[in-house]
Amino acid sequence: CQCDKIPRILGSLPNSLIVLDLQGSMAFSFRCRHQEVKKLAEGFTSKRLSAVRSLNLSGAIERTNLEVLCRELRLCKPIVPFEHLFFADNDWNAHGIHVAHELSHFFRAGYARALQTLVLDNCRIPGPGVNSICGALEVASRDPRLPTNSLPLTTLSLKGNGEPRFARADRYLSSSVVTVIREKILPDLQNLDLANCDISPLGLIAFGEAMAERVVGNLKTLDVRGNNLRDSQTAGQALAGGMVASAVPDLSKVTLWERISGTGHSEFFKYLLTGTAELPPKLDL
Repeated sequence: CQCDKIPRILGSLPNSLIVLDLQGSMAFSFRCRHQEVKKLAEGFTSKRLSAVRSLNLSGAIERTNLEVLCRELRLCKPIVPFEHLFFADNDWNAHGIHVAHELSHFFRAGYARALQTLVLDNCRIPGPGVNSICGALEVASRDPRLPTNSLPLTTLSLKGNGEPRFARADRYLSSSVVTVIREKILPDLQNLDLANCDISPLGLIAFGEAMAERVVGNLKTLDVRGNNLRDSQTAGQALAGGMVASAVPDLSKVTLWERISGTGHSEFFKYLLTGTAELPPKLDL
């Protein structure tokens, strides 16, 4: 997508548009393209693009441009009730924490109210940034316009975030995700991807225990590969203990590793196969 054509393209979009997919276009991937981003935002604030429910900017937006977009969209009255947001594969590098804070303000402003899908894969958002976003979702769930204190989110993908260079980064990430689950903020969650987030054994234990509490009863797919399960027997036991039919009856696919090795993996299988609890009938490992 050539930058000089962006304003013309955005200006020609029909007002009946429901899905705006710019994935991989690099449309806003260069710094200081704020005018083009504001042109996109203008489509929403003018209500010309008010029918859009799915916005995909994966591999398409640089961090300062996304910050500008979030700020501009917060001016919409009423807000656009996005149902699906995709921001994957935007390498925000060391600035991921700043983007996360702007997204947090965005969700607190009401943009999580109708959200069903949120994909932030491989954006290098550090653990504290993920914590900020999850905190914003918790605040958004208390919106008095919602019939219950919960959000309609069914898919949450945070793969490849939680940069380990930050002290206790995984602690922030795993604890914040566990918190929104235990608080029953996401009762409709069906797909959760936490792959390659460098989550510690303690984080995996907390997540397994949260699953066992029957607060994600609609969960269907779970991906926690690339974390620190391999050498932790306790983490293996906790994850296996959460994957029972009484807690997650619809769980059908779990991805725990890319290759089997270590005591954590062995303990997981041992606990899963010798436990007395019934497994979900469609479970595929």
